[in-house]
Amino acid sequence: MRRSLLFIGLVCSLSFGVLGCGGGKKAEETASTPPPASKPEIQVVVIRPVGDEMKFETTEFTVKAGTQVKVVMENTATQLAMQHNVMITKPGTNTDEVGLASVQAGEAAGYIPQHDAVLFYTPLAKPGETREVEFTAPAPGDYPYLCAFPGHYAFMKGVMHSTP
Repeated sequence: MRRSLLFIGLVCSLSFGVLGCGGGKKAEETASTPPPASKPEIQVVVIRPVGDEMKFETTEFTVKAGTQVKVVMENTATQLAMQHNVMITKPGTNTDEVGLASVQAGEAAGYIPQHDAVLFYTPLAKPGETREVEFTAPAPGDYPYLCAFPGHYAFMKGVMHSTP
């Protein structure tokens, strides 16, 4: 008798599993459901100042045209006057001209000028703050970048190389 009950219990549990009882999806539903779309990879570039100097640690980096890029300004400076950002401009840009336009734009505009050469920028980061910008890497070329805070543009420069 005991063996008969065990046998019946085993047959019932196997039947429920095979028949799909219990609310699971049927094989047809599972097969027709597309897999979730994968997120595109994002290249993260972290740019920091050299201490309390008006100097970037990273003066150049390379991205692949058409890929997602996140540029992070991690302001590790400690002096209040050392506010920084990263402003990426078009190839061939005169960064001194854009830097002067940044000063003219003023604090209310975050020192971001309404200038044709400006492509991407992080907001200003006070010492200890981190700011970022995400974008699709532009066509191949060399894209100058600078810090737009007054007076910093003359020293805090670099180049983003976009490759095919």
